[in-house]
Amino acid sequence: MKSTVIVTRSQGDVEPDPLMRVLHQKGIDAVHIPLVQQRAIHVDVTSIELERYDWIIFTSANAVKYFHDHYKATHFPSSVKVATVGKKTADVAKHYDYPVLINPEQRFTAESLYEELEPRVKKGDRVLIPNSKQSRDLLETKLTGLGARVDVHAFYETIPSTNLTRDQLSMLNNPIYPWCLRVRVR
Repeated sequence: MKSTVIVTRSQGDVEPDPLMRVLHQKGIDAVHIPLVQQRAIHVDVTSIELERYDWIIFTSANAVKYFHDHYKATHFPSSVKVATVGKKTADVAKHYDYPVLINPEQRFTAESLYEELEPRVKKGDRVLIPNSKQSRDLLETKLTGLGARVDVHAFYETIPSTNLTRDQLSMLNNPIYPWCLRVRVR
């Protein structure tokens, strides 16, 4: 009996899912059934003056994309330093010509980004973190503890997928798929 892997994470708006590509390259039958999707949140960007910030921190490629969707007609201030979590996030930021100064090379987590930011963020620095409505507050908490003035604005949210086909629902409800496997591809 041939097994099929069901990948349930969001496809994302930025690039094709690398997990699906790797599974297919290895000859594994994989089906993409995203159970969540991202949706933009309206942000009044007139109240967010980019030039007032010392740092902008992007914690995901989607954060970069939705931030850029709001600011694409705006000149990005050259005085603002940009930090990102992970290669994919840095690549998307660079695609939009945001000058990435800090991007942890080893671990792609908020914790590792904070380790790189800690010696560079000064008391009184203004930090903007555009993120998801469901994001953790680790960076905000730790940077505030250093004396930085941190503003967090949700530019998107993750919501349940509502457009699953009958075949996809059938596959998900099939008792042949009694377990889930979490795989991380970098």
